[in-house]
Amino acid sequence: MFRGPKPDFIPNGKIITKKEQRHHDFVESYENPIEKAIEYDRMMKEEKLSQSALAEKLGVSRVRVYQYMSLLKLPQKKIEYILKNGKQEMITERHLRPVML
Repeated sequence: MFRGPKPDFIPNGKIITKKEQRHHDFVESYENPIEKAIEYDRMMKEEKLSQSALAEKLGVSRVRVYQYMSLLKLPQKKIEYILKNGKQEMITERHLRPVML
């Protein structure tokens, strides 16, 4: 069972499990991977940063930045689809890795 303040989406009297809470937290914190890649690209261009410098600035690995930047090489139709439907289908960067190969 989950203890602590109950999120607004839970009706009074309903008990939620930790698994349900983790799912809700994931849905609430979802970031579209293409939007994130576009933001990384914008930051690199505006601040004239390399992928390594951006990674250091963001506190992530250089490989992680590269993985996101690779998403921008997808066909334009797929990028548009992900931008439009990413949240409803919960499309993550990890889901897209096999497509990029």
